[in-house]
Amino acid sequence: MVGVRVADDLPRAVDGAVGGLEDHLGPVLTAEELGVAKPRPAAFLAACERLGVPPAATLHVGDEHAVDVLGARAAGLRAVHVDRTGTGPADEVARVGSLRELAAHLA
Repeated sequence: MVGVRVADDLPRAVDGAVGGLEDHLGPVLTAEELGVAKPRPAAFLAACERLGVPPAATLHVGDEHAVDVLGARAAGLRAVHVDRTGTGPADEVARVGSLRELAAHLA
């Protein structure tokens, strides 16, 4: 499974928070580079194509449910909602309260 950093400081933010998570992080890809922005499925597909991985083998993690989770799923990716405040959709089963809980979704 390949992870894509969405901000340059993400590795520092998760340093020590999830053992080994930084090993799953890859390059930073921006909407400008991809030519399309989230939540459009084309953005997620372009990222997968750039990385050379099929959408079904990719996990997208994001804190904006409508943009990150629904957009990724519309493109055929697996997705996890980071719901730090606990106010996300109650029926979302792939949800974590912090990145510390993400390791269970990396299998």
